[in-house]
Amino acid sequence: MAPREESSPPASSIPLIWKYPSHRKAGPVTADSYMDSRRDDDGAEGLWRIHDGLYDLTKFIKRHPGGEHWLLVTKGTDITEAFECHHVTSRAADLLPKFYVRDAQQRRNSPYTFHEDGFWRTFKRRAEPILQRTPETYFSRAFNDSLVAAAFGTAIAAAFFHSYLLATVAALIVSVSAICAHNFTHMRNNWRMYYMSLSWMSLSDWRVTHILSHHQYPNTLMDIEISMHEPMLLYLPTADKPLIHRVSSWVVFTLYAGFVLPMDLPNRLKKFRPEDALPLLYLLAMVLVGGAPLTQAVPMWLYMWAAHSFFFHYLGLTGAHHHPDIFHDGDAPREDRDFGLGQLDATRDRFDYGSNPFLVLSRYGDHALHHLFPTVDHCRLRALYPVFTETLKEFGIEYRFTTAWELFKGSFRQMGRTRPNTRAPGRVIALGHTED
Repeated sequence: MAPREESSPPASSIPLIWKYPSHRKAGPVTADSYMDSRRDDDGAEGLWRIHDGLYDLTKFIKRHPGGEHWLLVTKGTDITEAFECHHVTSRAADLLPKFYVRDAQQRRNSPYTFHEDGFWRTFKRRAEPILQRTPETYFSRAFNDSLVAAAFGTAIAAAFFHSYLLATVAALIVSVSAICAHNFTHMRNNWRMYYMSLSWMSLSDWRVTHILSHHQYPNTLMDIEISMHEPMLLYLPTADKPLIHRVSSWVVFTLYAGFVLPMDLPNRLKKFRPEDALPLLYLLAMVLVGGAPLTQAVPMWLYMWAAHSFFFHYLGLTGAHHHPDIFHDGDAPREDRDFGLGQLDATRDRFDYGSNPFLVLSRYGDHALHHLFPTVDHCRLRALYPVFTETLKEFGIEYRFTTAWELFKGSFRQMGRTRPNTRAPGRVIALGHTED
């Protein structure tokens, strides 16, 4: 990506983002550059910032139940949003005073608030006892394992029959298995999180770009999944979009999607980790089990890589966050900047998925609840719908559901949108319809 040249960068439409995020001032945007920018912007003074306090968690790193990675990568940044939604119980908050150092000198550069009587804290208190008595389920694990086995089997068959059609099917299964594995990347360290690395992706980078950025600040200037695809995919509503984005966004998207993962290869080689070699297992299986010579297996393996990139981004970027009626930075924001409401404003669920666990796991279903409780297994989230509905009603909030097809079409319309929505979220009563 070419560096951005912004002598006067546009301000966020959200008043609480008072400082323009440093990572957007130059490209290409990577997980490392994003975290470096957060260290510049967050006023954490080399420590860990939670709300307006600074904490030294150095001695806790090796004891952190979720794994060392989360604390190692976030040192020197504001981790308020991650701390709030990654810990369902109050145990982490009870431990926190032991590590307090001093108050932060700089105000938070975040779009969200966490008032005790606000929507998020109220819903979280009500959800905790429900999650404690909701049993663990093995379905998501069995489903993900089956998908990975199917991907290997289809890749081997593709090599054996020298069939690029079967290689295409294998790539699609790899993409679905990666979406399903995304469930496990949010959790404390577990071996299934490496299914993401098996899918030609960096688990470490994913945990930054998707979990520590997108999940905390969806559709804002602080969301790296908005920034990292610019200038190819322009999701924010700005008046200066090139004509091709305004009239043929689906063409740009289609041409770009298959190259996203292969284009990241130089960055991956620069900081190679052992798990980055996992995709070679597909190639090994194609040669040793499928019997294909390297001259045939390597081109097919590379094709699978690109096809998977295409499917993964087509499924992911059209699945839950982009539609002209969904809030994007630049639109008029809701006056109440509660964290939970911010997640709802930037998310839509599809009622045509219902309670089908296959669709929920393979197409980012129950997405609002997933954003609110990302570390909870997807298959346990449905237990929260009664209290979710009750809390929405109590706060006078309407969470709108839509269809997969409407979101798919809307994602391309959003890329071409140049006019910000002037009505803040909460006034829209259905996708495509607003109050008079």
